[in-house]
Amino acid sequence: MESDLVRWGIQTNGPVASIVLGLTNRAEGLHLRSHDDGLTEPAEINRVACRRAKSRPVGFMYVYFAVSPEFKPATPCNVAVSVEYFDAAPGRLSVDYDAVGRHDNRRRPFQATRIVESLEGSRRWRTAWFFLEGASFQNGQHARSDFRLSIVAEDFMVRSVAVLGLDRNPLLRGQLDLPGGLVPARAAGLPSQLLDLSPHYTAAFEKNWHGNDEANNLVELPRGRQMLAGTEFDVRASFNWPVPMRGATPCFRPMSRAFGWT
Repeated sequence: MESDLVRWGIQTNGPVASIVLGLTNRAEGLHLRSHDDGLTEPAEINRVACRRAKSRPVGFMYVYFAVSPEFKPATPCNVAVSVEYFDAAPGRLSVDYDAVGRHDNRRRPFQATRIVESLEGSRRWRTAWFFLEGASFQNGQHARSDFRLSIVAEDFMVRSVAVLGLDRNPLLRGQLDLPGGLVPARAAGLPSQLLDLSPHYTAAFEKNWHGNDEANNLVELPRGRQMLAGTEFDVRASFNWPVPMRGATPCFRPMSRAFGWT
């Protein structure tokens, strides 16, 4: 995980806001919040204290948190969030956070992370990491919260949560953190007519974004200024785009396949 923190530009020696959850929560700069759609109750798994998210509706849960004012950055920054949870049932886990838009500087109190943790129902304690780009933490969510865990599962318990990178890391404008790796910013000096597909990228080239097979990636694809089907592009990642099929509803085909790269 250390390599991911470095890749994300997160300083590990700065302040850390954290909370250990149970019958009595131990908060150090991070606080549990409650809302109608985000309730929890004390629980214990194998003698380990934690809190269980309460489904409303069944199978869909939120857990809200607020960062203490003394831990908050003065300007939007990139932070990492770690979540220690009990993998009780299959599903998925992600984070929604109070953010500032990378392209338009607009407030987005429920910005979703691109990283989604798959829940397998392994009945083991696990730790998930999430990258929050442009986190503003202005208490824009319900119950004046700054971020929430978004859970789709029949059962979910959380033991602890921590926020790293609160030492005013500069917002890395132009960089994208996507499944498969970090996409570099558009190079300076490129002509304006060169198409910039940054808002549409969905996956980087360096890693496999559907598992852990290191050999399954798109790292050999050409990048930079490329002529594709008679049009010049600034290629730094890939995206999915709609392709109409005769006699069927539109489907999606990877850009790399569409241009004959695979």
